[in-house]
Amino acid sequence: YNAQDLRVPANAGFLGLSVTVETTPGSDISGGANLLKDVDVVKVGGNDVLTITASQADELKTKLLGVAPVQGEIAGQVLVKGYAGGDLSAIADDSATSGLSLKLQIGSGTSFTADAGFVTRVSDADVIELASGSTLTLTADQAAALKGKLTGAGSLTITGYNAQDLTVPANAGFLGLSVTVETTAGSDISG
Repeated sequence: YNAQDLRVPANAGFLGLSVTVETTPGSDISGGANLLKDVDVVKVGGNDVLTITASQADELKTKLLGVAPVQGEIAGQVLVKGYAGGDLSAIADDSATSGLSLKLQIGSGTSFTADAGFVTRVSDADVIELASGSTLTLTADQAAALKGKLTGAGSLTITGYNAQDLTVPANAGFLGLSVTVETTAGSDISG
C-alpha cells in the first residue's frame, strides 16, 4: 500500500469482504483525508513506516497491526504527526511481539500541558518527539515515567520537581530537547 484512496461511497462498501492492507516503507497518508478508514486491517511490516495524522490514528487505532520483522529488518513504525495528547493506547505496539513501533510527533507550534491520564495514554509509544517550536509541560512524575521516550528539538517543561529520578542513559531520553525544570518549595536534590 502506498497512499491509494481506499475509501468507499456510502452504502457501497466492500460488500461484506474483509479488507487487509499491507504498507510499504513510504506509506504516507498524513496529507489529507483518511484513505484507509474503510479497510478492516492495516498491516505494518518490518522496515515499513506508515505516516498518519493524530485524527487518522484515532480512527485507525484498532485496525493497525504489526507484522513481526524477519531477520535483518527492524520493527515497522507508525508515525503519528500532530499529536496533541489524545488517547492512542489501543494501538498494539509492542515491537517485541507485534513488530510495531509507535512514534508520536508533537508538531511545531503545538503547546500543551499533559493531564493526569497522559502517561497511560502514551505508555505504548516508543518515542515522543517534540518538533522545534513545540512545548510539552509534564509533572516531574510524568517526566520520570516517560524520560526514555522524550526526544526532539522542542521544549519540555517539568513542574513540581522534588528529587524524582530524571537520569537517563547516554544517548537516551531528553535528546535535543530544551528542558526547564521547576522545583517545589523545599526540594533537596543534593543527594
